Amino acid sequence: MKQLWVTGARGFIGRHVARTFAKAGWSVLGVGHGPWNQTEARLWGVQYWHESDITHEALRMLIAKGGCPDAIFHAAGGSSVGQSIEHPLRDFDRTVRTTAVFLDAVHKLASNTLMILPSSAAVYGVAGSGPINELAPLAPMSPYGLHKYLAEQLVRGANQLFGLRYAIIRYFSVYGPGLRKQLLWDLAQKLSSCDREIVLSGTGEETRDFLHVEDAARFAMMVVEKMEGSDSLIVNGGSGESVSVRYIAETLRRLLSPKTRIRFNGAQRTGDPLHYQADTQLMDSFRFRPRWRLEKGIAGYVDWLAEIDGNDRKCA
Repeated sequence: MKQLWVTGARGFIGRHVARTFAKAGWSVLGVGHGPWNQTEARLWGVQYWHESDITHEALRMLIAKGGCPDAIFHAAGGSSVGQSIEHPLRDFDRTVRTTAVFLDAVHKLASNTLMILPSSAAVYGVAGSGPINELAPLAPMSPYGLHKYLAEQLVRGANQLFGLRYAIIRYFSVYGPGLRKQLLWDLAQKLSSCDREIVLSGTGEETRDFLHVEDAARFAMMVVEKMEGSDSLIVNGGSGESVSVRYIAETLRRLLSPKTRIRFNGAQRTGDPLHYQADTQLMDSFRFRPRWRLEKGIAGYVDWLAEIDGNDRKCA
């Protein structure tokens, strides 16, 4: 049986990746922050959970439990542009320093393992209105994007110096059940007030490329399968579709609070580029197609919000 480790397995993307691989017959072990009893961990496919920082000792513990893994999905790290601006040093520690420690440990303890780094489209920084391909210049405009870029460089350096195999997936806007940050979460909190009007930053014409988290996890598995015999890969992770923030906001408004009016104040938020859309030509070579249409995914997100609240958030 093949084995996967997931660092940060309790996180939004990490837990979905763990469950996807487990359903495909992989043995999944996880390490990261936060208490997680074995019953709950197993619901997400994690057979063994070790609560710890990412350290040599923690990875030795996983080896003791299951031997060296076939692949590691390194999801531990910062996850918010806003938080990275408010606490840049903390974001650096969580993303860059943690990745450096992780790579040193893998090099010494499991050097034949394939590393998958979930990076971010934030490494591209300011982009035009068209699709961004993997060869586009990297010019991050937030600490979050910069730290993801530095983590990528560490991974590429480990490949050049020590021959460690890697795949970097530059995810765009991943959303779905479990997301407690970014546009959908923040907007849902505002709409739950049932106010007559709410105000959002920007113009509403900013665009993003949304990928459902289950599709993101499924693509990670396809990348691992594709990496047989390869030692390096950098690929976008998106739907290839450009959607305006206004469209997203109005779709969620109709589902949660149809009588509420949304107004945009025209102010651009620090660290947020105007447009992001993934060029998916390389993704297409994997024969990947998203299974979740955006409208269905947003409706599913609303259902999840009702589940965690124990009641229906919808305003009359």
